[in-house]
Amino acid sequence: MSLRVRLILLWALSSLLVIFLLFITGFLIFRRFSPTDQEILIEVLFPFRFYLLLPLVFLFLALIWGAKWFLEKYWFPLERMLEELELVRTVNLSLRIQTQGSTQLKALAAKLNQMASNTELTQQEIK
Repeated sequence: MSLRVRLILLWALSSLLVIFLLFITGFLIFRRFSPTDQEILIEVLFPFRFYLLLPLVFLFLALIWGAKWFLEKYWFPLERMLEELELVRTVNLSLRIQTQGSTQLKALAAKLNQMASNTELTQQEIK
């Protein structure tokens, strides 16, 4: 992963951790209140429930977007690469792996293609 992507992931994960810790802390403080204080707090905060739940909705949407990005950038190209590598290994060494995705996956595909070329040349020399 590039440094920019790592910093974005670090920022996102640390933000999620802070939001989670704040939520847990608020819940634990709420549990320490007496039942009457809990009822009063619920009555006071109930009109603002939309504004209080909106960050959780954004957090959920951000998690979905992050998972989608990760799957499209790394997971799905890696699965396609594994299928193509299995074809190269079992069917024909002259086949080459082509992939879209991150630069690391493209570099890995280039190394695997070089390895297949070297193996093919070695097998031709043996014959």
